[in-house]
Amino acid sequence: MQKSKKLALGAVLATATVIGAGVAYAQIPSGGVITGCYSKLGGALRVVDAATTSCRSWETTLTWNQQGQPGPAGKDGKDGTNGTNGTNGVSGYTRQHETFVLDPQTSKMVELLCPSGTKPIGGGGHDGNVFNDKGIGFVSHAYIAESDINDSATGWAVTAVNNFTQPAEYSIDVICAAV
Repeated sequence: MQKSKKLALGAVLATATVIGAGVAYAQIPSGGVITGCYSKLGGALRVVDAATTSCRSWETTLTWNQQGQPGPAGKDGKDGTNGTNGTNGVSGYTRQHETFVLDPQTSKMVELLCPSGTKPIGGGGHDGNVFNDKGIGFVSHAYIAESDINDSATGWAVTAVNNFTQPAEYSIDVICAAV
């Protein structure tokens, strides 16, 4: 056979193979299962659409999955880098407490400071313990008018009011921490 005829025949066979592969791929159903008919006589294999085509009597039906079986698990990856350190939480927590007595018909602002190196994170004041000569309390006449962090942010301040005719006892608390 002449060289040019061999080249032409090779080109035709290559084109037929590409077209045949395209047709076979197009016949693979969306479920991914491929059906083929294997010839017992010559060993040829053809891909068919099992929904519309059956293998011939001299062929054996073969099926396989387009995706294949899962492979073994891969190795564990490397550890990631450490994240940045967060801010420190509360430390050096303390509660300061003080009581004081206020004369009748007066008001007074009282401050309670945090220990050095700490800041106020909460606090409050309590009124009460105004008793008459029979031991009955009159807390409605003694009250805390204001309660907040002091102006320098170093402690707690309360303004106590005593509108009663007897001395009244009050308390102030501040919660401090190193923040």
